[in-house]
Amino acid sequence: MISAKKMYIDEDGYPRAEFEFPYENLGRYLIDDVQNNPNVCRELIQDCDDIMNGRSENLDGVGNAHHLVISQDDVRVACEFSDDYPPCTLSTGEFRQILLAWLHLIDPDANEDPG
Repeated sequence: MISAKKMYIDEDGYPRAEFEFPYENLGRYLIDDVQNNPNVCRELIQDCDDIMNGRSENLDGVGNAHHLVISQDDVRVACEFSDDYPPCTLSTGEFRQILLAWLHLIDPDANEDPG
């Protein structure tokens, strides 16, 4: 299971996530694309549920800085603007768990699992 090296709110009130190699892009995706938006996080969790349960085929899109592909088996996150960090791939279930942890960081009142 992939876990964040660190997920926290910085001194300016912004959420941050740090992951070990080769998952650095995952932390950057949370910071740059999901940001401090619980609705985006909930939508992505629902997308993972729909894809894992066969209600949707996949999701392929580009956000602020990253290209995200969610399929039934895995998730690929790649930076659109830099080759300094390689794309990372993790299971869809792992990605969902990380999104849930991010949701609880950015919305401490989120007691529910939106799925």
